[in-house]
Order: sequence, then structure tokens, then C-alpha cells
Amino acid sequence: MRAPVSVRAGVLVAVALGSSCRPPAEDDARVEPTATAGTWVERESKACGFAVTLPPGLSAQPTPPGLLDQLAIEDDTLKMTMIASCGDVPAVSSAQDFLEVTSRIIAQQLHARIDQITPLELAGRPGLELAMIIPAAQRPEGIFWPGDLSYRLRLYVSGRRQYQLHAVHSAGALVHDLEARFFAGFRLLDDAPPVDAPIPWATHTLGPVTVEAPGAPTPVEASSLDLLEATRFAHEGRTTPYGLSQWRAELPGAPSEPSARLRAHFLLRIATEHTEIVSETKTTVAGRPALDLHYRPNTPLPEHIAPDAQTREAVRDLIERAPSEFRVRLILVDDRIVQLRAANATEGEEPDRFFDSVRVPE
Repeated sequence: MRAPVSVRAGVLVAVALGSSCRPPAEDDARVEPTATAGTWVERESKACGFAVTLPPGLSAQPTPPGLLDQLAIEDDTLKMTMIASCGDVPAVSSAQDFLEVTSRIIAQQLHARIDQITPLELAGRPGLELAMIIPAAQRPEGIFWPGDLSYRLRLYVSGRRQYQLHAVHSAGALVHDLEARFFAGFRLLDDAPPVDAPIPWATHTLGPVTVEAPGAPTPVEASSLDLLEATRFAHEGRTTPYGLSQWRAELPGAPSEPSARLRAHFLLRIATEHTEIVSETKTTVAGRPALDLHYRPNTPLPEHIAPDAQTREAVRDLIERAPSEFRVRLILVDDRIVQLRAANATEGEEPDRFFDSVRVPE
């Protein structure tokens, strides 16, 4: 049984579990269950930097495309398979969102019913576990075990590497102690990618504005004649949720009242017909008129984000359960509008630190 992965559109896509399981041979009834015979041994993956405890009789399987390595054991007598594998992925700004999307894609590709989702952590790395059932009618090609399949999946992300643990067995098989032993026997070695260090914050001066943000400012090409300057903040190839831009304050037909002008800027230059405003608050920054908005851009999913139907369905499901949310602070400074934006960071100390750090001329 295999769990190959491939990288498409920046998402690690799990291909439906193929199988190296074979039809039961005539003499299989005389074969002792390998998972219960002998002492379990710890095996290491040098390519991936992990170790896992498995029963004797490690399957000799080629590593599927997209994976760095995999270690697997299959037992036709017990009707059970255990796989530990890893692969490298693009830099992700949110490990938790990445885990959510990847797990949902795997479940949908296998037509699995998700019974439980549990957040995990392993040596400081975020993880996720899914307990699922694959109906007998939907079992992957090449699996000949009768009835529904019980499927537990564990995913961990460490830097740009994802680790996958799969335990699949016939739903009626009494192997839960073996399954638990398999998961408990997984550990990361010293050469595994380290825990991501917190991105350092620094104070940056951009035009007349000073702001504190994580990472370094990265200029963004202007997409409008009204856009004077746009900057994102990034660190070692990872874009942070924060950005700063400065716009011409003049808007044709816009009201002269400052708060109304700032709201017109939001409606004409940021919002779309699908945008939902959650809240808006008039305020001031250094005596300058300002407007804080919290909104959700409920736009249709672009084709390039998820080019295939299964991925699109998984991403839509994630968006419905945890919609993208943004905060902006708009400040009217003479003939320009200073715009601070935080993506998917609507709560907590970090976005407040970003917004409250801005300094503009009095």
C-alpha cells in the first residue's frame, strides 16, 4: 500500500492510497501474522530524519514519486498496513492551515468519512490526527480485505518537511494495540528539520510612516496608478501576514468627511461585491483620522489555487469552517491614505502589536 504525494499549486496533494497488497494466496492461511511475531524493531529513515518502531518483515517497496522515503509493513493475515513517510513541501505561512488542507484532500481522495480530528504536537512541531472509515465500496484499488477499512492518519510539519503516518486495517480487525504502538514509536532524529524559530520583529521607516513588523520589507509592484507604494514583510522566503501601502487620497466623487473618505477607499480599492464587513471603528492615530475594519473576502476560489476538483472541494470546506479574515487600519495623512493590513490574523497580540506600532507625522 502506498501513499505518494506530489506538489501542485503550492499544496501537498496526497494521491489515493495505491496498494502493493496482493490477492490472498492459497497458502496464506499457513503464514503466521508478522505483526505479532517476534520483537518490534526501531528503523531509521536517514533521508527523512525520523525513526519508527515496526514489526519484523519490513516491506521492500520503492519510494513513490514525491516522497523522500517511506517505511512500511503489510500483513495480509491481520489485514493491516502501517506506513511512515515524508516529503518536502513549499514554505507555508500557516502550518495549521496546511495540515488541514492536506488531511482533507487525503480523506476526499479516499472517499473516507472523518469521524474525529485531533490537533497534535511532536517535539514542538504541529500535527493533526484524523480517525476515518473508508467504506467497503470505496476501498482503494488493490486492497482485497473485505468490509470497511479503519484508517488513522497522522501528519506533522517541521519547516518545509511533512511527515505522514498511515495505519489502515479491516474495520473488524482487533489490532488497536498494534496501531497505538506504531504511532507511539515514531520520533524525529537530531537531523530532522528544526522547529521554526519565531520571526524577529524590527522597526521600519517607509516614507513618512514608521511601523514595527516581523521580517524585512519587500516591495510589491504597484497594481494601480493610485497606489504610491506597497510593501509586504517576509522572512527567509516566508511571507508574513502583514503589509503596508500608501495611496492617493483623492477619489472621484468621494465625500470630503475624513471617515467617509476612508470608507470609500475601502469600498473602491479593497472590497469586492463578495466582501463581508464584520466590524468597523472610527479612531485616530497621532491626531489623524483613521478607520479600522475587520472583513472577510468571500470571493470564489481562483482556479490556479486548486486546479483539480478534489483539491478545490477540500479548500472550500476549509474556508467554510475557518474563513479568511483580515484587518485593515486606514489613516488619512494629508494627501495620502496609509493602509496597514493583517491577513488571517484578526485576534491575539501580534496583529495588535503591528497596528499599534504605526507612527505617522502629527
